[in-house]
Amino acid sequence: DNNNSSTDSNKKDTSSSNSGNSGNSGSDKPSQPAHQHSWKQHTAQKWVSNMVTVPDYETQKVPVGNRYIFFYDGYTTDNINDAKAHAKELILAGVDDGYRTETIYETKQVQVGSHQEDHGHNETYVDYEYCDCGARR
Repeated sequence: DNNNSSTDSNKKDTSSSNSGNSGNSGSDKPSQPAHQHSWKQHTAQKWVSNMVTVPDYETQKVPVGNRYIFFYDGYTTDNINDAKAHAKELILAGVDDGYRTETIYETKQVQVGSHQEDHGHNETYVDYEYCDCGARR
């Protein structure tokens, strides 16, 4: 009878030791440590708007002054004070002081309006972190 009870206790010991090793699949290796996440950053881009007013230009002929051309002697000047002085000299000399004027034009860039443009840029940001095991945060 003692043999039976010792056999029963051996069976119990064997079954309890097997249940304790069930995580090792019966091998003698120690169990693996719990997985530690190795987090990596996932990035995305977003547009950061920067609206600015941009002037619109057009090339135009713009009047910038007058040219005075005297009939009597062909004297020409762009300065009104010089023209007045020359006319006085002609009057004192007793000759025709008449003249004609021509408008002097220059080609210039003239602002004719404006429009809006977005001078923004792409910005990179971290939208989430992930681990190779599939976890995300």
